[in-house]
Amino acid sequence: MLLMTTERGLSLRDPGRYQVEYRDGVPSEHYQAFTNDPAAVVGALVGWAAGLTAWRRTFDRVRLFAD
Repeated sequence: MLLMTTERGLSLRDPGRYQVEYRDGVPSEHYQAFTNDPAAVVGALVGWAAGLTAWRRTFDRVRLFAD
């Protein structure tokens, strides 16, 4: 499962901040990352849809739930 949300910036030149969450099956494998780079978000979505895992290295992910 891949989830992306955005916070709008204050101007058209500031696209805002994007939140990317990824869950690899079980709650203990639920990760979250933030970026200001819309290209990274598009890359994550395309990679996820293609079944690739390399896109995960683009982000500094944080595990949301501990075991």
